[in-house]
Amino acid sequence: MFTSQRPDYVVLALAGGVDGAAGAVAAEATEAVVRVSGLEAVPFALVLAAAVLPLLAMLVVAVCFVLLGGSFFRGRFFTRGNLVAVNVAAATLVVTSLLVPSLQGTAASSALVSLGVETGQAFVLGLDLRLLLAGFLLGAVGYAFQRGARLRRDVEGLV
Repeated sequence: MFTSQRPDYVVLALAGGVDGAAGAVAAEATEAVVRVSGLEAVPFALVLAAAVLPLLAMLVVAVCFVLLGGSFFRGRFFTRGNLVAVNVAAATLVVTSLLVPSLQGTAASSALVSLGVETGQAFVLGLDLRLLLAGFLLGAVGYAFQRGARLRRDVEGLV
């Protein structure tokens, strides 16, 4: 068996295929696990940030939702605090949708460069569409909260 490899395409030529027939099997590699020991400071910081940032973003969004839930439980819906909590959660999701995939790609690229594999990319730009969509939807809810808070302020003294 011999292997001809390019970074994105692998061809394996097998001596014996199905039922003893000779053949070639083509496969495309989409992911790989590379273990790197002894990273320098900058690649290590990128890898650490790529691992920690999703957890921090999840924590910020969870705290915002806990604050919203507590406020809703007390019967306060269109308050300034709720508006801030919704907007912070939406902004966190939008920023995270761009920053986390970009950090992960850049960290992987810098880890490969530290191994001596030239990737040709110093910075990788990525986007998580699910987080981006969730952030935009939550931003629309934040806009509705802003309108509700304004309406509540306008009619507060009328009744």
